Amino acid sequence: MVNGVLSEIKIGASLNHPKINRIYGVAIDSEMTLLVVQELAKNSLADLLKENLTLKRKNIISLEIAEILYTLKTLKIIHRDLKPQNFLVNFNDSLQVCDFGSQVSENFCFTLHFAPPEIILEEQDGKGKVGYYSDIWSFGCILHRIYYGKDVWNGYTEAKMMKSLWEKKLPKVEKEDDVPVKISEIINKCLVFDENKRMTIEEILEEMKGIGKNGEEKIGVDNKEIAEEET
Repeated sequence: MVNGVLSEIKIGASLNHPKINRIYGVAIDSEMTLLVVQELAKNSLADLLKENLTLKRKNIISLEIAEILYTLKTLKIIHRDLKPQNFLVNFNDSLQVCDFGSQVSENFCFTLHFAPPEIILEEQDGKGKVGYYSDIWSFGCILHRIYYGKDVWNGYTEAKMMKSLWEKKLPKVEKEDDVPVKISEIINKCLVFDENKRMTIEEILEEMKGIGKNGEEKIGVDNKEIAEEET
């Protein structure tokens, strides 16, 4: 276990990028307790999503996450455990990704409500293959949490969720007035059982390119909240 943690720390320390939470050093005491020095953050995306966010703020967050996924891909990193808790908010109110334990461990842990079928079902039949497309599924789940305020699998027991995955049945992503149509489309194109038919991060960024740094773009929807914020 210690070797796995040290491998994770080594990766975190080697990645000097503004979108990645930096690890500066580590100490191990005589009882094998690890003390990790990492870049300070205010809170996590999970904490931020407890607030009543405006559509603009949701747009900014979503674009930031997409850019982080693109950065990871350029660095040839498959995270494998993307979830709101693994995105930290720094003191510039920008997001950074953290926790690369699943990226370095063969027996990695994952979070059920955000993990793709190929990871979850691999635990059952050993046939799953992890790729960049695995992080895309997780991205779709995170988008759903940001805009709909709940998980894709909200209300499902673990048994019911596993049954749905085996039968390749997903809860329907409904269109809602306060969720941009384009976002709903992106979520649906990320949550595809055939991993090779999911959107790529490049395609996602192309779809989201209209979002400005201030989050003012409507992303293809006539949304009253945006109009009210702009007046």
